[in-house]
Amino acid sequence: FMSSKHVVVTFGRASPITAGHQKLFDKVAETAKKVGGEGHIHLSQSFDSKKNPLSHDIKVDLAKKMMPHHAKMFHNEKKVKTLFDVMKHHSDPEAELHVIAGSDRVEEYKKKLNDYNGKDYHYKKIHVHSAGDRDPDAEGAEGISGTKMRMHAANGNFSEFKKGAPT
Repeated sequence: FMSSKHVVVTFGRASPITAGHQKLFDKVAETAKKVGGEGHIHLSQSFDSKKNPLSHDIKVDLAKKMMPHHAKMFHNEKKVKTLFDVMKHHSDPEAELHVIAGSDRVEEYKKKLNDYNGKDYHYKKIHVHSAGDRDPDAEGAEGISGTKMRMHAANGNFSEFKKGAPT
């Protein structure tokens, strides 16, 4: 009996990195440990003054400093720009892929990612796991958002920004 190889991934904009992202990254590590696989975190390379004020290099550097216990999982791959690039990058027909996503993305990912398996990338099986819901206590009904965090930063409201940052 040959056990499966397991690859655990997530992909996110993380501009800026919030406590919600920390929850996502923790779930990648936890899932990798549970299935005996490797965890990989890819951050988007979107970069503009409005919604993506942090360059990819800065985000990866900050993520490693904010969460040194996850540092080895953060990748700075210039060719990996989308979730589909992540899928292709780790493609392995002998591996089971575990994608960790926010609860609002799970169903969409289950469908989309399986549609292209065997075409654009190859996995024995694709699992999509929820990292959980946004924390409603953290900041209003919909939880912490990058939009609110960027607003707090732009307004110089560092105490509110800090509340939404990773611990």
